[in-house]
Amino acid sequence: MLAANHVSHLDPLLVAEMVLAEVAGATVSAKDSLFNKPVVGRWFRAAGHVEVDRAAGRAGCGEAVSAARNGRLLQ
Repeated sequence: MLAANHVSHLDPLLVAEMVLAEVAGATVSAKDSLFNKPVVGRWFRAAGHVEVDRAAGRAGCGEAVSAARNGRLLQ
């Protein structure tokens, strides 16, 4: 899992694009509120990225844990 700190709303998209361009099969895990944004949400869903509910604590990471157990590389 690659964890990137970002300072703007554009940073996660740029980091994701950089990783996806270099690492086949990489998956982005992102906070659930990003999946509610019209353009970003559509792009994340279409690319098969993983939604994380940070407010739910451990329970909010279930999809990410499942993806990792299935051999997917998470960013």
